[in-house]
Amino acid sequence: MTDDFGRTNVEGVYAAGDTSVIAPSQVIIAAAEGSRAAIGVNSDLTQESVSRLP
Repeated sequence: MTDDFGRTNVEGVYAAGDTSVIAPSQVIIAAAEGSRAAIGVNSDLTQESVSRLP
């Protein structure tokens, strides 16, 4: 299972497309899921970078 941004319950591991949907997926759905996971990765990395600032 993933959240809305493709995050799994393992920190730093994201899933998208066919790996996050049980039913058969179409290419456009897989692309959208990948984009959403990329947003989650970017968000997490940005938050990590900001938290390291003095």
